[in-house]
Amino acid sequence: MTTINTIEDLVRLLDEKPEWAEALRSRLQTRDLIELPGKFEIFRSEMHLAFAGLAQTVQGLAQTVQGLADAQTATNDRLDKAEEDRRDLRQTVMDLAQTMQGLADAQTATNDRLDKAEEDRRDLREVVRGLVDAQAETNRRLDKAEEERRDLRQTVMDLAQTVKGLVDAQAETNRRLDKAEEERRDLRQTVMDLAQTVKGLVDAQTETNRRLDKAEEERRDLRQTVMDLAQTVRGLVDALTETNRRLDRVDGNVQELRSEFNGLRDDFGPVKAAHVRNAALREVADIARSIGCTLVKVLGPEEVYDLHRGKDTSGISIDQLKSFRYGDLIIEATDINGSTCYIAVEVSYTVDKRDTSRSVRNAEFLTLFTDRPAFAGVAGVRFDDETASGSDGVFLYQVYARNLEVD
Repeated sequence: MTTINTIEDLVRLLDEKPEWAEALRSRLQTRDLIELPGKFEIFRSEMHLAFAGLAQTVQGLAQTVQGLADAQTATNDRLDKAEEDRRDLRQTVMDLAQTMQGLADAQTATNDRLDKAEEDRRDLREVVRGLVDAQAETNRRLDKAEEERRDLRQTVMDLAQTVKGLVDAQAETNRRLDKAEEERRDLRQTVMDLAQTVKGLVDAQTETNRRLDKAEEERRDLRQTVMDLAQTVRGLVDALTETNRRLDRVDGNVQELRSEFNGLRDDFGPVKAAHVRNAALREVADIARSIGCTLVKVLGPEEVYDLHRGKDTSGISIDQLKSFRYGDLIIEATDINGSTCYIAVEVSYTVDKRDTSRSVRNAEFLTLFTDRPAFAGVAGVRFDDETASGSDGVFLYQVYARNLEVD
């Protein structure tokens, strides 16, 4: 049986049996340590997507509200408040990042002590095998140390599971974790160097006992460090809870601003439509000329009513007749031969299928009630895709936004 009395004996034995060195290396590098880079990468990707989505939402909202800046002083005040909350959130995240750095440093120190204790226990286990009868007390201590190591490892794994729950909303933490990954690589190199340089061990049972006592003391220190780490993690959990609460408040402000903006957009719809109709009235002669006709006049509701007074309207509903009378533009004109004709024009800021349908219906009513040809048209500043692609029998008239007047 090979006896190991000094660290030189251990190094020589590892050189002679490379498979032992590989087994020792695999035991020094835990599975959690090997899988840590992949977990960090997943964590970083999730945080990047979450904050990219939030940044895109806030940026889109800021661009929309900017267009209403002159008329919406109250809205700007609320947006300023949301910006102030965002700065507070950024400061909170920075404070959280500092706390996480402390956590990473404590974890590094813990790993150092665990690796040293693990190496000491493994060296002592090899020495104890050669001492047999004289090492009964040493074996008892090593067994106790192994049991405590398993307990500590389970405690560390439980803490790692708790830390995993801190994933959401921590983009800045990614940078700190990357730094921890770099420190882990440095630590691995340090452990490898340590395996080559630990040559000060004495080949006596007294020295072995002294080292074992030191290892037991270090395990006690490690246990206290783990307890301190657990307290730090609990503080980190509390800070993250507060951060999520403030994020929820910012989300509520954003939803409130979006609701107010939608209400303002609905309120401005009739105003924009009125301005476009005023512009169309000023350009009504051009509208008639655009289809080869000459303007005679624009008919008012009573004049339109006179067109179907006494006519057979049994197949037309009251709502349709009312909509016809109050059509945006009912124009009397003459064609190139000087014959009377009519033009039905629906006007909107953004013209869509509903406008073209009403225009065609009104033109059909004009022909029905007057026995004269009638043309259907739409006028607007914008046209939706379906209307812009062309509608059979409906002409399009462009009203330029620069021609709109504000009364």
